[in-house]
Amino acid sequence: MKDYRKHSENTWYQSAMNIIVRANEEKFMEDDSMVCDALMEIMGDKLEQRIEEKVQTEVEKRVQARVEEKVQAEVEKRVQARVEEKVQAEVEKRVQAEVEKRVQEIEGINALYATLIQLGRQEEIMKATTDENYRKKLLEEFNIG
Repeated sequence: MKDYRKHSENTWYQSAMNIIVRANEEKFMEDDSMVCDALMEIMGDKLEQRIEEKVQTEVEKRVQARVEEKVQAEVEKRVQARVEEKVQAEVEKRVQAEVEKRVQEIEGINALYATLIQLGRQEEIMKATTDENYRKKLLEEFNIG
C-alpha cells in the first residue's frame, strides 16, 4: 500500500498495477473483503478526490445557472421599468402637445367669431359652428390659426 501511494501519480506504475490486478482477478475474488479493503485503502483518496471534483463541478454548474436566472430576472425588471418610464414620458409629451393644439384651435375659433362680430357677420357664426369646412374656409380667409 505504501509503495502504491508513493507512485500513485505515475502512469506506468498505475498501468502495471492494473495488469497485476486483472491478471490475478481470480485470486483477488477469493477473498472479497481483503480485496475490497485493500482497494479502498489504495483508491480511497483518489475516489474521494474524484467525488469531490464531481460535486464541485455540479455545484458550480448549478450556482452559475441560478446566478444567470437571477441576472436575467433583474435585467428584465430594469428593462421593464425603463420602458415604462419612457412610455409615460412620451404619453405626457403627446398629451401636452394635443392639449396645446386644441387650445390653439379654440383660441383661433374665438378669434374668428370675434372678427365676424366686429364685421357684423353674426349669421356666419351659426354656420361656422355646424359646418367644419365652412369654418376652415373662414379661418383661412382671415388668416387665423
